[in-house]
Amino acid sequence: MLACEGAARTVPGWVASSIDLLEMARDAMAGALEDSLPADLRTYSNDAMFWAEWPEFAGIPAAVHRVAAADALRSGKWAGIDARIVSAEPRHPKR
Repeated sequence: MLACEGAARTVPGWVASSIDLLEMARDAMAGALEDSLPADLRTYSNDAMFWAEWPEFAGIPAAVHRVAAADALRSGKWAGIDARIVSAEPRHPKR
């Protein structure tokens, strides 16, 4: 067990700030995705694809978006809205 987990040491401020930033980003993404229901909720397999589609979240890992999609799906289900999570297809440059 880490010292901060056993309350023997406090969590460094930069860690707490990073966690807050990730949580706020997840909440913002989940809200936007909920607003798009009942459409499919697209998720991204890597950060570059995610940042290309959601540039305002550049630097936030795509995994946070996948969690937000799951949150939005759950909220939709509670509201009686059928939706599904689908993998976003990579965009290929035109030849």
